[in-house]
Amino acid sequence: MSEKDDSVIDVEIVEGEEAKKFPPVFLVIADEGDEFDLTLDYALKLAICNEGRVGLFYAISDEEFQTWAGVEDQLYQELREQAEKFTYKAAKKVEVVSGHKPSMYLPKGDLKANLVETVKNDPNIAMLVLGSGSGSVATSLLAKMSVPIVLVPEKLVVENVKDVKVEEE
Repeated sequence: MSEKDDSVIDVEIVEGEEAKKFPPVFLVIADEGDEFDLTLDYALKLAICNEGRVGLFYAISDEEFQTWAGVEDQLYQELREQAEKFTYKAAKKVEVVSGHKPSMYLPKGDLKANLVETVKNDPNIAMLVLGSGSGSVATSLLAKMSVPIVLVPEKLVVENVKDVKVEEE
């Protein structure tokens, strides 16, 4: 982001061998849909119960500016800033609730392809947590994912969920 905003947290970007030292990540697609807050709350519950972290994934679609080659960089920067603003707001909530900074993933391009690639390349991602409205996304990803996919029902009351321990092999 171009300006420093005191309402957002600083986010560490860790890759490669260093990334393997972290606890399990419960990955959420960050979007402005109605179910995002509930899905994020459930992922937070999973992370806390399993001594893990939340990951926020926001794919910056390049479809919107492919036909505007002359202004592609400027449009991408604007979309990137929107993505950062949204995910940093969610990241602040994650840090306040869990005490940990989330993992952040902001790739450029197709959501599904980048999601599969991100899960494949990050050994810490333990689970993909989606809102129930993402059923078609989940169905198309099932055969390609190496981690479980959880759909959070829209009527779930996260506060009523006592413990969501994930057993390791």
